[in-house]
Amino acid sequence: MLDPDTEVIYKVSAYYDPQSGRGVAWDAPEIGIAWPVDAKEAILTERDRALPRLSELADFFPYASFADSYA
Repeated sequence: MLDPDTEVIYKVSAYYDPQSGRGVAWDAPEIGIAWPVDAKEAILTERDRALPRLSELADFFPYASFADSYA
């Protein structure tokens, strides 16, 4: 459910570094949010409009299990 009084706050620990920025498409169907706006009507920056869907994200944080480290 969407709440009109929602605030999003985040904390950063360093200056903005554009090359470190990541994101996901706001309307990715895998996220499962029924937004009350049509994607064609959404006001987005070009950067945000080009973000990948959740299923298309690159593996930014590869994980190797402990066992893989000693194989």
